[in-house]
Amino acid sequence: MLTIQHNQELKELNTFGISAKAAGFAEFRNKYDLDFLFSDPQWSGRPWYVIGGGSNILLSGNYPGLLLH
Repeated sequence: MLTIQHNQELKELNTFGISAKAAGFAEFRNKYDLDFLFSDPQWSGRPWYVIGGGSNILLSGNYPGLLLH
């Protein structure tokens, strides 16, 4: 089952090593994980973003939504 981490530190997930936190963080493996996430009323109306290895992002502060990895 998919677990959502709250206030997840992102320092180890970006190549610049910038300290920032995501309100929610989840590592998904398949379509069913995403269906579960987007059916949860806590996250359905909030912003979300998908990251891979973290080399294509520059964090400028905490992320208020759900970060998917």
